[in-house]
Amino acid sequence: PGSRRSCFTGSGSSELMAETACSEHRINEEQAEPAAVPELAAAASLPLPASPEALFEVPEDVLAQVKRGELQMFHGEWDAEGVYFYQAFCSEIADWALENGRLGGPRFNPTRMTWIKPSFGWMLYRSGYGRKPGQERVLRIKLRHAAVAEILCRCKLSIDPPHDEAGSGGGGSRAGRKAKPAVREPGSDQGSLSEVGACDSAAACSRKAGDSGSGRVQWDPERDMFSAEGRDPRKMLRTRAIQIGISGAVSEFYVESAISIEEVTGLAHAVHEAHRERRPADARAKMEALVAAGRLPRERPYMPQCPHADLVRLGMAVG
Repeated sequence: PGSRRSCFTGSGSSELMAETACSEHRINEEQAEPAAVPELAAAASLPLPASPEALFEVPEDVLAQVKRGELQMFHGEWDAEGVYFYQAFCSEIADWALENGRLGGPRFNPTRMTWIKPSFGWMLYRSGYGRKPGQERVLRIKLRHAAVAEILCRCKLSIDPPHDEAGSGGGGSRAGRKAKPAVREPGSDQGSLSEVGACDSAAACSRKAGDSGSGRVQWDPERDMFSAEGRDPRKMLRTRAIQIGISGAVSEFYVESAISIEEVTGLAHAVHEAHRERRPADARAKMEALVAAGRLPRERPYMPQCPHADLVRLGMAVG
């Protein structure tokens, strides 16, 4: 498979990062405007975010809490427009998605629990570098920030292994052990989600999290995309990666919210070739070449814009 890409953007665009020019206006003393209202002047003096991405950067105090093992942290590739997630499918589903610009088709079943991952290393592990039967095509799907927050608000924290990290659970850290809510099996949610956007209030998000079993958050040991351990990407025991399980109404919302879909199977295979090298120097050289070519995702800490109560519930903030 090549590097096919299909995008549909709606009303937003990636030009959010474009810079705007500033003009200076000079006013003669005779034409000077009335003095500014003190309250408005004070508001105008407040510091503005350095960039559109500043809203989603993780504060230093939270990073320190994560380092001490008190919190979990969402890592992934993101920009001012949204966040990238990975899924692996059979060729029939992948072909349909790339041709139609959205997930769907006769083989795609939104009622079945599926897991979306912002960690490329974890996707490599889960799909066997895109070589496992039924997972031979790896897609990268982008969601707007508001849609990510909406999905997380509909999730419960799971302490059970979701599919293949038996024993890792969500309680591998102090943050995971603090929250142990009961998790209903997915598939019982028959409700519908509101239009794309972050939750209106903490109470609204709490209701959403409590009235459905169609969203789950799991924290598993991260997998290193840069190095291998045996036949798999190296397990990083001190770092956790978020897995988001969705089904029913949440899965339908996810499908509707995708703003771009592209295939990265070729990249998964290239990383596999590097990891298979017997000599560490050869493996390192191939990975450095992928980095130099700008092919690897730039994953970094991310702060979803959920109400504080939901971040606490999912282990990403202190109550």
